[in-house]
Amino acid sequence: MAVHPLPVDVECHLSAIRFAVGRPVPVEQVAGGSLAGNGETLSAEGIDFCRIDERPPAVMAAETARATLEAAPEVSVGAVVYCTDTPTGATPTMDMWTFLEGAGLVDVSATAVSGGACGNLGLGLAAARGILATQPVDAVLLVTSDAVRDGTRFNPDGLTVMSDGAASCLVTRQPFGGFRLTGLSSATQLDIDMNRGFNQARTMNRNIGQAVRQAFAGLDHRPVDCRHFVTANYGTTPRSFLAMAAGCRPAQILTPTAREVGHCFSADILINLFALLAEGDIRPNDRLCMLATSRRSWHAMAADYVPEKR
Repeated sequence: MAVHPLPVDVECHLSAIRFAVGRPVPVEQVAGGSLAGNGETLSAEGIDFCRIDERPPAVMAAETARATLEAAPEVSVGAVVYCTDTPTGATPTMDMWTFLEGAGLVDVSATAVSGGACGNLGLGLAAARGILATQPVDAVLLVTSDAVRDGTRFNPDGLTVMSDGAASCLVTRQPFGGFRLTGLSSATQLDIDMNRGFNQARTMNRNIGQAVRQAFAGLDHRPVDCRHFVTANYGTTPRSFLAMAAGCRPAQILTPTAREVGHCFSADILINLFALLAEGDIRPNDRLCMLATSRRSWHAMAADYVPEKR
């Protein structure tokens, strides 16, 4: 197990959150039989729809990036972090260029992040915050985009359906109305035994707990004190396990888009934060515990809500 806490001396704010997802398809109508026999399980776990988009991830990424930029025209973006794990047949460079050109960012430095699967958001935030700490830029555009291109859309570990989608936000030194990142830590364990249920759960529980403790180290509150626990759009059972491992209560779990959107890889947390803001169920200084995960890595984030000054 390797745990990497992020230094907390860099002000880091997330704002102008936007997303782009595919068309909604009821899980029982997904073509190709990739969800055959799993419809009842998904419904029982609170997942009713899959989002399907035939466009390349880079094109979806460009759509949500444009929406983020339009939401904050006063912000000058000095760098881009683009997260994806989807193979497209093109080189990573060509994918990046397609995305940047589609977003209208033809003269901005960009960094590609991959290898974290559905936990790429944690890696992307670490990269964006590192850019703010080391380079003379005030704003980084963070985008994550993925899609299913072959195989089943059923995710047996998360008891969910894999959807196609992208999400984006600005990561800035100054607040523009959104969430202040107060802690970030990641844990990785590649030798986890995925075929032994109890050992797998025990290993996940240990890594998640350690990552969350590091993310909240030095803060004056614990995960259980947060208003919301925000994670990916897994089924209700896996979400409850993740909340418990993070030291939160089931009542804190916030995944308002799980039923209608499904699991859009590492975009889920940003999509859920957008929904939280849109629904208005948040107060100034509300605290959040967030957890992005893959099968072998876990990324814990502490944040609080800073409303836009008017």
